[in-house]
Amino acid sequence: LIVFFITSNTHTSKNLQSPLTIVDIRVTAPLTGQFAYYGTQVQHALNLALQDNKNKLKAEGIKINIKYEDNTGNKSIAVTNFNEFISQGNVPLVISTNTPLSQPLIPLAQKNKINLLALVTGAQNFAKDENYVFRDAIMSYDQGSLIAKYLIKNNITKIATMVVNDNYGISGVNGIKD
Repeated sequence: LIVFFITSNTHTSKNLQSPLTIVDIRVTAPLTGQFAYYGTQVQHALNLALQDNKNKLKAEGIKINIKYEDNTGNKSIAVTNFNEFISQGNVPLVISTNTPLSQPLIPLAQKNKINLLALVTGAQNFAKDENYVFRDAIMSYDQGSLIAKYLIKNNITKIATMVVNDNYGISGVNGIKD
């Protein structure tokens, strides 16, 4: 998926004997705090993918720079991180995590025409009809539907749900109801 974004906004180093395409990717994620599990997992996955493909990228003349910023699970910090990233220029992709942390970045991505890849975002209408916003996670609605199928299969007819009153929680409940 990241390869798709590489073609959208890159720059070339002029200091090398052979041209090198440099791709700057920025990540705002909770690397500390209560949501740190999600952010650090994304960080580890990206670092591993970069390491595993280092020789291939080098052979193709591509250098990927990833800069991580900790948003501590705070929406305001995620927005500040995003604005700092785009002020630096030449950023084809910003990666974020978690629905509540990524949602406020959608209008910024659209306005500035910056690709936003939101991971661990399960709200049903997240990024619907957006040109620059993408996500990679099973929707909570679909998770709710799977729970409902399990309940029906096991003849469980009464349940109670307790969810956060946000897009993610409501989508999951609707998946169970429908």
